Amino acid sequence: MIKFSKKLWAFLIAIIIVILVILSWIYRYRTSEKTMIPNTDFSGEPNAKTETIEGDLLGIGSKQKIDITVGERKVKIEVFNKDKLVASNVFDGWLVRPTSQYSLIKIQQNKSREYLRWDQYPGPHQVETIILTTGGGIVRPILAADYENKMWYAPFWSIRDNTYIGDIDGDGVSEVVEYVDEYPPNTPRLVDPELEQISRREFPDDKEDDMWKIVSRENYGEGRGRKVIWNVYTMRNEDPLLFQKANKEDYKKLTINIIKAMKVVNQQVKGTTEVMSKYDLKQDSIDFNNFVRNFWTQGQPYYYSFDEIKDPILGDK
Repeated sequence: MIKFSKKLWAFLIAIIIVILVILSWIYRYRTSEKTMIPNTDFSGEPNAKTETIEGDLLGIGSKQKIDITVGERKVKIEVFNKDKLVASNVFDGWLVRPTSQYSLIKIQQNKSREYLRWDQYPGPHQVETIILTTGGGIVRPILAADYENKMWYAPFWSIRDNTYIGDIDGDGVSEVVEYVDEYPPNTPRLVDPELEQISRREFPDDKEDDMWKIVSRENYGEGRGRKVIWNVYTMRNEDPLLFQKANKEDYKKLTINIIKAMKVVNQQVKGTTEVMSKYDLKQDSIDFNNFVRNFWTQGQPYYYSFDEIKDPILGDK
């Protein structure tokens, strides 16, 4: 019988573990690849229009042709590299919806890879922002991880101005910053019977009370209050790209300079809006912000449990 030393046994066991890990990764990769089949059904959109832009969505150092076709209900995005279709998808109401507001952005300034920023407006000054990328032959949304609540999050959301995507801490990597309104609880509510009647007439019976609740509280802007940094998201994983929601400690580190800088601007420029931390909000204001979002998005979900999405890092729902 051949005898092995303890060191040799340890070495063999380590090799076996490495092989098992590699096999597991290959199986997971192939399984996910099989499930990631792009939607190709763009039927029922006779008046759709196509715009072509160029960008490096593949991160290969050269531009690809990107055809964006927007219909009344559906969106089709196709990416061509040297006239060969390399990634595509048709979005039919979930998450990505028709808009004319999209652009190419960079997340890592020292890398060639670009991402497609997609802004859609469910309300008069409410914006949902999705960041789209490619992988496995599919154009797909990037999700953000909320590890404190064990949830995946998309799309990004802002009420006051557009969602900011840029480098706020000087490390060469962009963060995502959501802004909302303060909605101070004690500001005067609008009293205008004529406008209330018009507002109620324009919305269905089950929505008219909610609409007037928003209009009267905003009160021609008087009730919106200060600009609030709602959430900040930082890059956690590079390939595939994944953002994570900043916890309270990281949020304060990332936003302290923004708040300080805006205080200086407020002192020097009349009419500018003061910026505040979400941790200074009253609970009533937090609840009203969530109410406003649910109203304008018609209850569209934006949080998904870790178990609900099969491969959340890749955005495969």
